[in-house]
Amino acid sequence: MRKHSLLIIFLLFALLLAACNGNGGVEEEEPTPRPTPTTGETAPPTPEEGYPAQPTDPPVSGYPVEEVGAEGWVVRPAGEQCAESLAYPSAESATADLEAAGITILAVEETELLVCEACGCPTSAHYRVLVSAEDLPTALSLGWQHEPQSQ
Repeated sequence: MRKHSLLIIFLLFALLLAACNGNGGVEEEEPTPRPTPTTGETAPPTPEEGYPAQPTDPPVSGYPVEEVGAEGWVVRPAGEQCAESLAYPSAESATADLEAAGITILAVEETELLVCEACGCPTSAHYRVLVSAEDLPTALSLGWQHEPQSQ
């Protein structure tokens, strides 16, 4: 019987706490909504204020800007990976077409470049040839690629 009386007292105490709810019988009011802060209407930014800044004078000959009257390096791979033989086994064979076209060769170098490792990709061995600015378009028409100057 003692257990039953303790259980009844506990339930009455729980009902009392639930009925009081701790707010003293005062109902809470809904908070009044505040207006969302907004900025006033503004004019769109002028080109000087906008982002990104637009270039005023675009480069005429492309990027990077090439100096007129300067020499330029052109490069060509020695061949393709997985090929039976190299297209240009020596620097002399690589530059023969340039000399036949009347291009004055100022310097020749053999260099190793990073390339993909798959059949059909160029070999890492490349030939670099320094030619004058006047001969650069002719070298490019023969399949050589312009090597941009490092800044």
